[in-house]
Amino acid sequence: MLLKKKVEYESLLVFLERPMIYQNDIKKWISEWREAGLIEIEGLGPRERTPKIKKHHFIIWIGQDEQSY
Repeated sequence: MLLKKKVEYESLLVFLERPMIYQNDIKKWISEWREAGLIEIEGLGPRERTPKIKKHHFIIWIGQDEQSY
């Protein structure tokens, strides 16, 4: 079963409140997930490659639901 979840990029930055997590960590995770085909990024302009704050970019999880057996 495929599970789609859509969140605004800025909402992921709440993880920056945690110790030892930096914006570069989040960008790296997003890059890895995108390369693995687990996410799509919605709202990027033709020349944009990464999501940015206050640009209405969305991360859509398209990977498989880990709980479906």
